[in-house]
Amino acid sequence: MIYIYRATRGGYKKLIPFLESGMKLMDENGENLPSQGKHACDHPKHWQWGKGTRNGQKLYFPLSEMFCQKWHLTKKQMKEAISQYDMASLEMPTRIICADCATKELNQKQDAIQ
Repeated sequence: MIYIYRATRGGYKKLIPFLESGMKLMDENGENLPSQGKHACDHPKHWQWGKGTRNGQKLYFPLSEMFCQKWHLTKKQMKEAISQYDMASLEMPTRIICADCATKELNQKQDAIQ
């Protein structure tokens, strides 16, 4: 039997503009990086949702144009994950995504509601 290590509880929630989130990027020495820099889009479907081919597509964007999404577990999901040692759900990182992926993410959630 094959097991895939992935989060089974929780989900990414509200999109917050990166500059308003209060997050700071650090290098490997623990020093703060400037918030005027660029960052790669962390969304897993960035290439699939992008415009055109992979060679003509941007991956790095200014942080002023990017959004943060934090992983959220309800209290019930948190208790289940702790009791079942579901480390994938407990340790999901915050992701930084581009504006295009953010709008597609919002459109997907609105379509699911309707």
